[in-house]
Amino acid sequence: MRDLTPTTAVHADLIPPLSAYAQQLISSLDLSAHPEGGWYRRTWQSPLGYADTDRPLASLIYFLLPQGDYSDWHLVDADELWLWHGPGALEIDVCDEDPRTLSVEELATRSTRTRLALSDAEHTTQCLVKAGQWQRTLPTAADALASCVVSPGFTFEGFTVID
Repeated sequence: MRDLTPTTAVHADLIPPLSAYAQQLISSLDLSAHPEGGWYRRTWQSPLGYADTDRPLASLIYFLLPQGDYSDWHLVDADELWLWHGPGALEIDVCDEDPRTLSVEELATRSTRTRLALSDAEHTTQCLVKAGQWQRTLPTAADALASCVVSPGFTFEGFTVID
């Protein structure tokens, strides 16, 4: 039996037990714990290089946020397109400034929140986070699965997470 303890997340000690559905997705999609929180697996990367480097032109992952878990504030040095699969809704907060330098009130007025869901016309199933923007993601009421396309391709060298 695979260990389903998300020990790599900065906030791993705060995560509630996984639902049976989340455990099934982790197992069937062969997901691993992600350092920002949640679970992931890279499913594709472009065979083409970015600007004559070894970095792929783009990459794609599955990303699962079980209910009660969250993705810590982080930034990526590439554009990231979120594609929501469900079943639970996701809320993605995006901020152009380092959240560590802002008060709660400043953060509330200087960040934007996008809700990925199918519940009404104000919600969407896609969200673009531009390179260099700070982001965090929260499931609202149930386990939530998404795919993330990153271009140029994701590298941990281009990833910063608040600890």
